[in-house]
Amino acid sequence: ALWLDQISITWDEGSGVTPPSIEASDVDIAYDATSGVVEYTINNPADDGVLTATTTAEWLTIGEVGEDVPFTCTVNEDGAAREGTITLTYTYNRETINKNVTVTQAGNPNALNNISDITAAGSYAVQGTIVAKSQRGFIVGDGTGYVYYYNQNYVQDDYNIGDMVKLAGNVVAYGGVFEFNSSTTVTPANSSNYVAEDPTVITGEEMDARVASTNPAQLSNYVQYEGTLSVSGSYYNITNIEGATTAKGSISYPIDTEFAELNGKHVIVKGYYVGISSSKYYNTMIGTVEEVVVTEPSVTVTPATLNVDAEEHEGTLAITYENIPELISFDFYFCDAEGNELQEAPDWIDAEIQEEDDVYSVYYLIDANDGDARTAYFKVYTFAGDELEEVYAIVTVNQAEYVAPALDYAELPFEFDGTLSDVEGTDGLTQEGLGNYASAPHLKFDSTGDWLLLHFLERPGTLTFNIKNNSFSGGTFTVQTSEDGETFTDLENYTEI
Repeated sequence: ALWLDQISITWDEGSGVTPPSIEASDVDIAYDATSGVVEYTINNPADDGVLTATTTAEWLTIGEVGEDVPFTCTVNEDGAAREGTITLTYTYNRETINKNVTVTQAGNPNALNNISDITAAGSYAVQGTIVAKSQRGFIVGDGTGYVYYYNQNYVQDDYNIGDMVKLAGNVVAYGGVFEFNSSTTVTPANSSNYVAEDPTVITGEEMDARVASTNPAQLSNYVQYEGTLSVSGSYYNITNIEGATTAKGSISYPIDTEFAELNGKHVIVKGYYVGISSSKYYNTMIGTVEEVVVTEPSVTVTPATLNVDAEEHEGTLAITYENIPELISFDFYFCDAEGNELQEAPDWIDAEIQEEDDVYSVYYLIDANDGDARTAYFKVYTFAGDELEEVYAIVTVNQAEYVAPALDYAELPFEFDGTLSDVEGTDGLTQEGLGNYASAPHLKFDSTGDWLLLHFLERPGTLTFNIKNNSFSGGTFTVQTSEDGETFTDLENYTEI
């Protein structure tokens, strides 16, 4: 007898036999669709063939496979279209064949993207503020970035810097920049998250690297660079950019060309990158073009002239400086009016430099003046530049002459029997060091140098006064007279009272 332990059966296509295949087309669905179907056909199906479907897209769910492949999906909340793949697998006689079907769901026209979301060409909707415009379009910012709207046929008068707009349409990469093209729908908007900001300084080396290739494309950005303005016809280029060996700036299709009068000048350009051309031009939508004015280093002391009366004074003067990037310190010396240092400083004024939290000042102390008017000068200085040249300011201090205070004279005949507090309010009387008794006579001479002075202009008669001893322990009580208030003559001296 003959026994068969195993039988192996192999599908043999044979001459002229076509194996099974899958036909299916990609599927497009609306942004708000929640279901769809993949229609397919199996050519040359096998008797035992089975079709299955799978997907890795999280927003797609496969239903029960029958004459077609149903699926459900979520609504696309994003403004950009999205794609998912459904893989059809046909299994027959231990063989399998696959067919990938792409399901594309449109972007939500009501959704907004941040401008910073634009990292590749596609469909987007953004909303922001127009920050610059040219003959070929305008720049929109939304607080996350800037994007170029390019349309050489747009109506310039319909759009102004500061307008809020919505852009919805296709973004393409051209010349190294992402831009909404002319098919974009532009509508007014009632809000924007744009906040004005300072430009980013781009170096010549960075500009060289950017113009070397249009890839990768990038969004517009707000930049600043310096160079020489070169005007030729309708071309406005920036040359001699420090650090650049290839790159040149180019003002792209400006509307206002008043800046052209700066031709040949060193300028600062602030504007928005809008792509590259000819592998060397860094195209910029103009914001501003301003001449660079080189300002010499300077030191300022405020006030530069200090005028004071004859009294004692102290205070501070503020020190400010400009164009001294690496300040060493400040110092000073007394000088003449031309700034020449004095060998001997004036003895009636002192000064010193003070600093707190990088804020500098001059502290001064001026003695009281008992003579003629006087003036002093001092120079506040530091050093700046590669050659460490002296940069300074000269301060003038004027102090007025001493003028004796005007007196109110007593009228004769004069009589006084008041207290110490009455002296101040009595015309003609001044005092120094007196005390006060509760009972008359009230004025108390209790220390050496105490005095009471009566000022009058008329010729006097008899002087009568009352002196009372209250534990007199020795000394001299003097009564004097003077014609000029400076030289006094004794009338009487009392050593015993």
